[in-house]
Amino acid sequence: MQTIEIRGAREHNLDSVDLSLPRGILIAVTGPSGSGKSSLALDTLHAEGQRRLVEALGATRALRLSRPDVDLITGLPPSIGLSQLSRATARSTVGTLTETRRLLNTLAAHEGLLHCPECGRPLPVHTTEQITTALLQHDGARLTLLAPLRRGASESVGRLLDELHRQGFARIQLNGKQHLIEEAPALEPGSPHDLDLVIDRIRLGARHQERLFSSLRTALSAGRGQIIAEVGEERYTFADHPRCPDDGSTLPAPTPRNITHPERLYLGAASLDALIAKPAADLIDHLSGLSLSEPGAAVRAELCRRLQLLTALGLGHLPISRATTALSTGELSRVRLAGCSANELSGILYVIDEPTAGLHPDDLPMVLRHLRTMVDSGNTAVVIDHHPALLTISDLQVRFGPGAGPLGGKVLHCGPPQPASALSFPVPSPQEPTGPVIRLTGATGGNLVGVDAAFPRGKWTAICGVSGSGKSTLLTGTLVPAIQVALGQTPEPLPHSTLTGLVGIRRLLTLDRTPPGRQRRSVTATAAGLWTPIRALLASTRSARIRGFGPDRFSFNRPGGRCEACQGAGRQRVELDYLPGADVVCEVCEGRRFDRATLLVEFKGATVHDILQMTVDEARLHFSSQPRLLRILTALSDVGLGYLPLGQTANTLSGGEGQRIRLAAELSRAAGGSLEDVVVILDEPAAALHPSDAVRITTSLLRLVGRGATLITVAYQPSLLSAADHLIVMGPGAGPDGGRILAAGPPRV
Repeated sequence: MQTIEIRGAREHNLDSVDLSLPRGILIAVTGPSGSGKSSLALDTLHAEGQRRLVEALGATRALRLSRPDVDLITGLPPSIGLSQLSRATARSTVGTLTETRRLLNTLAAHEGLLHCPECGRPLPVHTTEQITTALLQHDGARLTLLAPLRRGASESVGRLLDELHRQGFARIQLNGKQHLIEEAPALEPGSPHDLDLVIDRIRLGARHQERLFSSLRTALSAGRGQIIAEVGEERYTFADHPRCPDDGSTLPAPTPRNITHPERLYLGAASLDALIAKPAADLIDHLSGLSLSEPGAAVRAELCRRLQLLTALGLGHLPISRATTALSTGELSRVRLAGCSANELSGILYVIDEPTAGLHPDDLPMVLRHLRTMVDSGNTAVVIDHHPALLTISDLQVRFGPGAGPLGGKVLHCGPPQPASALSFPVPSPQEPTGPVIRLTGATGGNLVGVDAAFPRGKWTAICGVSGSGKSTLLTGTLVPAIQVALGQTPEPLPHSTLTGLVGIRRLLTLDRTPPGRQRRSVTATAAGLWTPIRALLASTRSARIRGFGPDRFSFNRPGGRCEACQGAGRQRVELDYLPGADVVCEVCEGRRFDRATLLVEFKGATVHDILQMTVDEARLHFSSQPRLLRILTALSDVGLGYLPLGQTANTLSGGEGQRIRLAAELSRAAGGSLEDVVVILDEPAAALHPSDAVRITTSLLRLVGRGATLITVAYQPSLLSAADHLIVMGPGAGPDGGRILAAGPPRV
C-alpha cells in the first residue's frame, strides 16, 4: 500500500482525526505543545506499529497491550520510534547507543594485543596453525622445539625428570644446555634453574609439516600453552593464551563480552582505554591505519561506517566513552538518530520527536541531510518539529491546533509545506557589562582555552555556540560546581583560576532537563508540589471525615486507599517475549489507582480520580478558591504546561516539561519576593518548543530576572537570545576547534 490511512484517531485529545499519509516521504508534524502532535505520531502510529509487530512475533501476552483509540489504520509499516522519553541511563554512552563500543570490543578481542600488567611486555597469542606458518618461513633451518617447565625455580628436579622419562621424553634443556634425561647433571640444593623439555629437533620444510604440527600440539600441552622455538641462532616464544615469558603470569583471553583489562589491551599503538577516549573522527583515522586479518577488516568497516555517521551529524568531536547523561539535548538527539539509522533498514516508518531540539543553526544542515537520506533509502519519516528549516524541506506538513489539550486535537493543515517566517539570529555587540558581575577566569577544563567570562548580576546571560564548542564545559562543568564550592558544598569544578563576584549570593538553583521522576507512581501533581495540598483538601471534606480518612488515604505510596493490585500506579508491568516490557491498564482498578471506598470522596463533585484526569488549566478553574494550589497551577500554565494532566505519569514527561515544572515551582514559591541572592541555571529552556510556547517561557524567565535573579542559560532560539541582557558566543568549532569565547555583549539582531 502506498499510503498510511488513519480513520477516527481519538487518542488523548485527538478529535476523531482522519489522515492519509503517503509512504516514502518526509512528513513534518507541528503545532503548539499539547495540540496532539505526539498523540498522533507516537501514541497512535508508533504504538500501533509496535503492538502489531509483537503480535506478529507470536507473543501471546501482547494481546493485553492497549490498542490506541482509533477506528482504523491501514498501510502501517514496521515502526521505530525516537522519542524524547527514550532517556539515557546512568551507564549508557555514545558507544552503547550506536553499537560502536560493541564493535570496537569485538575488534580488540580478536585483533588486539594484551600487555603484561607487571612488565608491560606484549603478550601475543597464536594458534597452532599460525605458529606452524610462522616457523615454516625458515625453510631448511634446524628447529629445536622446547616446552618451558620452570623458570628460576630452586626445588629438586629428580621426580619431575623421572616422570618425563616414563612418559617417553628423551631430552631436556637445563640452564640453556641440552642433556639426555638419564644423564642430567645433579643440581645443588636450593640453586635456581631454568628447565625446558625438548619436544622435537627437526629441519624445517614442507615435507615435515605434519610432524611439526603434531609436535607443536605436544609442546603447547606440556608447556601449559607456551613454547620456545630455537631456529638457528634465533629464539622465539609463542603462546596460545596471554602469558608473560618472563614471570609466567597469565591473563584471561579477552572476549567481546568480557574485556575487563578496559588499559592492557592494545590495537596498534594505543590501548583500548585510549581509543574509547579519542574523538570519533580521530578514532576513524587510527583504525584506518591498522593491519588486520580479513574478518577483522570486516568488523573495522562496519565500525568506521557507524563512526562516520556520527561525524556526518556533526558529532566527530565526541568520544564513544562519553556518558549520554553528559550530552546536550542536541547531541543526544543526534546520537540516537545515528544509532537507529545505522542498520540501513528499508520500508520502515521512523517516528522522530524533535530532531532539531537544542541545535545551533550551523548544526542544522547535517541533521536535515540525514533525514533526507533516511527517506531516500525507502523509508517514511514522521518528524515532530517546529524549526522553519525542517518544515520547509518536508514533503508534507501536518499542523495541529489551534491550542492545547481540549482546545487542540484538530488538523488545521495537511498538505504542502506552508512558508515559515525566517528567524533572525542575534549577535552580541562586543562590550564589557556594566555593574556587578560574577567573573570566572582561566577556565581550562575540557576543550576550554583559558576562558575568561563575565555574568552580570541580576541580569540574563545566554550562552550559545555549535555543539561541542564548550558551552556545557564552561557552565555545568566549571561555573556551577565553582559556585557550589563557594557556597560550602563539595563538588569538583574543572580547572580554572578564579571566581569572584559572589558576595550576597546564598542559593544556586540548577534547572536541568532531567526528567522529574522515574517512579511509576510519580505524576505531574507530585512533581509540581500539588499533591500534598490536594490530599489535605480531600481529607478535609465531610465525606472523608465521616469515613475517618486522612491525607494518607489519598497517597499512591502508602497502603490504605490505593489499589494494591497496581500499588497505586494505575498500570501493571507486562514482560514481553521479544521486546522490552510494557505497562498496561490495571485490570482491578481500571486505571483509577484507588479502591472504591476512596473514590467515593469528592471535592466540588470531583473524586481523586477525576482530579488526576484534569489538565492544569482545568484544575485552575476547579481549585480557584484555593490560593496555594492556584498559585502553583497558574505558574504551570504561565510556562506553557496548561495542557498537562495532573495524573500524567512523571516518567512520560519530556526533559523540557520536567524543567518547566521545576521553573513553575520556583516562580510560585514566595511569589513577588526578591531573588537577588539567587543564581538560576537553565539548560536549553526552550528546546523542542513551538515558537508560541517559546514566547511564554521567555516571559517567565523575564519574571525571574525582574525579581532580581541572576539568570544564566544555554539557548539557541532567537527569541530567547534576543531577550537576554548579555550574550556569550562560543566556538568557532567543536572539540579542539572550539573552547573560546568569540564575542560577548548585549544582543543585537
